[in-house]
Amino acid sequence: MASELRITVTDVPAGTCRGYQVHGKEVMVYNLAGTFLATQGLCTHEDLPISGGRFTENVIECPWHGSRFNVRSGKVLTPPAEENLQTYPVRVAGDTVVVTISEPSTHDELTNF
Repeated sequence: MASELRITVTDVPAGTCRGYQVHGKEVMVYNLAGTFLATQGLCTHEDLPISGGRFTENVIECPWHGSRFNVRSGKVLTPPAEENLQTYPVRVAGDTVVVTISEPSTHDELTNF
């Protein structure tokens, strides 16, 4: 099931990021020179918030243990984190930024006996 986060383009000025909570889920929104991106808001190392972390160009650094992630791909760049951040689709409609937040796919294969 997917949820949506709707904010205005002025909520996250160019070169900054901001954390939000959507139905109990932490989400980070980044503005790279007018291109909006979104990832999960908890570091994959210890599930601590990455909001408040240093954000430069396309990299967010977790303020707790220093893991760094590429915000375009979610890819972990430096330990101690070993798992990538989940990324979310973003679209801009006029002055509104819409982030679609979905759960990772974890469908188990069904077997008939």
